[in-house]
Amino acid sequence: MPEDNGQRKADCETLDHLRARRFVNERVLALATRPQYKSSCSVSALTTAINVVASARIGIVSQEHVAKVLGLTITRLEWVRPDGSKSWPGNNTLMRWYTECMDYHGLSGHAAFLLGPDRPAVSEGASAFRTLETGLRSENSAIVYHLENHYAIACGLFECASEPQESTTVSSNTVQWLLIADHAPGRSPIWCRRWDEVCERISTSDRQCLMRFGLAGPVQ
Repeated sequence: MPEDNGQRKADCETLDHLRARRFVNERVLALATRPQYKSSCSVSALTTAINVVASARIGIVSQEHVAKVLGLTITRLEWVRPDGSKSWPGNNTLMRWYTECMDYHGLSGHAAFLLGPDRPAVSEGASAFRTLETGLRSENSAIVYHLENHYAIACGLFECASEPQESTTVSSNTVQWLLIADHAPGRSPIWCRRWDEVCERISTSDRQCLMRFGLAGPVQ
């Protein structure tokens, strides 16, 4: 019996360790804005970020509300800017839109690159993964992933042993995955990408990045 108790304790510790390395933010999934309008992943991702960060204060907002605040209109299910253009916004525009929407609701929003132009993915990948984890576990921040001409929301992480013989042990050699909630109707609602691939793609692109959206002030 003592041996059984010892084994059960060891199993519980292993399970706790595995659980800590595998996390899905169910609140992000619940608030993911899907489906998006045509060519409007930026507005959908922005709407999700606003709801994740601020819905407890301002209520849940819609894509249409965000578009109205930003002066965008819907024509044939596409977002059209006040000047009539349909060009996709860049990362800095998306972050500016976020602060404008938060200002509209009387809140002070803050947006910054987690990995991107001024945060090299190759050199900061490992530490950024832990920062990403902190952000994903926070109730007051949202992580937007700009991949290939598309914006989506980071919703979790998965970490497992790199070798099969260590799959049920506490291993220090691991493979990490980013879990992604997607707004596009032609994509799976939830999918994943290896973290080293995320870092590599960001390092070789001047557009791909991870952005963290939250409230101004200390990180919560």
